[in-house]
Amino acid sequence: MTEEEEFFAWLDGELDAEAAARVAARVEADPALRTLADEHRAMTHDLRAAFDPVMKASAVVASKPSGSLAVNDNRPWRRAVAAAAAVALAFVGGMQFATSPGLIDQRDGTMVATAALQDALDRQLASAPEGDIRIGVSFAQSDGSYCRSFSVGSDSGLACREGDAWRVEGLFPGEDIGGDFRMASGTDPRLAALIDERITGAPLDADGEAAAREADWR
Repeated sequence: MTEEEEFFAWLDGELDAEAAARVAARVEADPALRTLADEHRAMTHDLRAAFDPVMKASAVVASKPSGSLAVNDNRPWRRAVAAAAAVALAFVGGMQFATSPGLIDQRDGTMVATAALQDALDRQLASAPEGDIRIGVSFAQSDGSYCRSFSVGSDSGLACREGDAWRVEGLFPGEDIGGDFRMASGTDPRLAALIDERITGAPLDADGEAAAREADWR
């Protein structure tokens, strides 16, 4: 178990007494870890209190077979909370994205990409010159449908193909979230967790991405 896995296992109360005491001491001595732990607990509490129906629905989705998780992929509870957090934050983050015209629309309670964002998800390759909307990774889910990560300014998100639309699965405001929580690669760890939750196999390479685009992401 890596230090990261051990840290989250400690937060979830899944370590034995000796290991828990060791991690607690490390957290107490590290202000960044203390901040991360506090934010994680606060987020979990808020999600349970404010988005309980969303979490229950997401737990059903999270129980389906999926790709490997970056952190402790044998914990169904963490899969459910990760998915629920992404869905709940999508509603919060969507309010911020909605201030930019032509990016997100609500259809029957579902967030879908529209206009500029839909066009980028349909046509733009990750290798395209940077613009207002940037595409990150593209990959297939276990059911064969495609998902693509994207960013607008400092914010990021994930959308998955559903029929002719791109269903927005998560939106994450890009404000400072404390300590070393943001990965060295620049990927928001909340987005990375959502990608790990849904990906099957490896991300598409340049040829695979171009072929998927040619097939209209079907």
